[in-house]
Amino acid sequence: MLQLRSLGAEICSGSSGERSVAVAVAVAVAVAVAVAVAVAVAVAVAVAVAVAVAAAAAVAVAVAAPRASVRSSTRSAG
Repeated sequence: MLQLRSLGAEICSGSSGERSVAVAVAVAVAVAVAVAVAVAVAVAVAVAVAVAVAAAAAVAVAVAAPRASVRSSTRSAG
């Protein structure tokens, strides 16, 4: 927090050229952080979708397996 205050003081006390550079750097850092957060959220969503698809596939296999065994047993009995 103290570093941010001293940076703010330096920005205010510097020349306009120094201030614009400092503002540009601050904006670039903010954009980089926003992009990193967006990428992290996208990765989390992709992982959640992959887990949901895997779970749905597991449920489909679990539901289909007993049906297949029932069909084969009724065919062999008939």
